Amino acid sequence: MVKRIVEIVLQLTSIGLVIAAAGLWAGAGVDARPRHRDEQTLVGGAIWSQIIIPIGLMISKIVEEPIDIFVQGYYVVTGICLLWLTSAFLIAHEMQWLSRQRANSTAPMIRSLRSSRQLSRNPRVVSSHTMISQFDRAYYAIGIICFVAGAVKLSELIFAIVKS
Repeated sequence: MVKRIVEIVLQLTSIGLVIAAAGLWAGAGVDARPRHRDEQTLVGGAIWSQIIIPIGLMISKIVEEPIDIFVQGYYVVTGICLLWLTSAFLIAHEMQWLSRQRANSTAPMIRSLRSSRQLSRNPRVVSSHTMISQFDRAYYAIGIICFVAGAVKLSELIFAIVKS
């Protein structure tokens, strides 16, 4: 009985983290990056698959319908891989994009600091402050949340292996 409750709590924690990532994803604006539709597909697929599949696993636990450990292990391992790959891609992509923006904005800023009048006229310097937007921080946060959700899923897998 207690083992089943611990398993359900781990699944609820994982789903809660994924729902938090879904909230950030929805708040970030799906159409904000039309060039990166694959990124939208990756994030959306990871979020929706990790909401729907664990709900099915929880229903099987609640109604005490035994599910084969290999089936549960398959879904949990797939979830871990999906969440961690999504996390790695998002964090690496955002860090690369941020470092590229900083490199592009540093040189014009150094040149234009000689005159405050030039600073306001240089569009690259002015736009560099708006480049680091909430959207990019949201995707970085989604990557971190997906990593933590994958770690919770890993603890769920370890618990399922130890339990059986």
